[in-house]
Amino acid sequence: MLGSGAGFVPRIALAAQRRLLEEKVIDELDVTLVDANVGIWGLPIYRIACDIDPKLKLVKKLTAEAAPMFKDIDYLHIDADHSYEGVKSDLALYYPRLAQQYWAITVHDTDNRAAVEAGLPVGAWEACRDFADEHQLSIINFKIGCGTALIMPG
Repeated sequence: MLGSGAGFVPRIALAAQRRLLEEKVIDELDVTLVDANVGIWGLPIYRIACDIDPKLKLVKKLTAEAAPMFKDIDYLHIDADHSYEGVKSDLALYYPRLAQQYWAITVHDTDNRAAVEAGLPVGAWEACRDFADEHQLSIINFKIGCGTALIMPG
């Protein structure tokens, strides 16, 4: 997970893995959140340690700094820098680190009208679409809530 703070997506990923662990489909929990712990205005996201599930591996670095730490990623969720350049950079840095055969990427805030109206830097959908086109990947944009794109092998 890139970004997302201690929010919904890291929590749901852990919940899903806990279920798979109970059903003996996987052997261990393995969810890592890369988050520099700064919001869009530069303030800390995590107030206290209990804001974060203790089973969540937290890497407090910028996404570009953390990229070399990873390989064979099965599922990548991008919800960090929402600008065109930020999303495109995260896609370029982490794409070579995906598992060889089966993987998926989701990118949040692909249809965030409130952010646009507030003048915040957005461009997630355009970055996803351009990246998918350049790499001949399949892409779907779910325009529910703030929007989430799903990128998969072509």
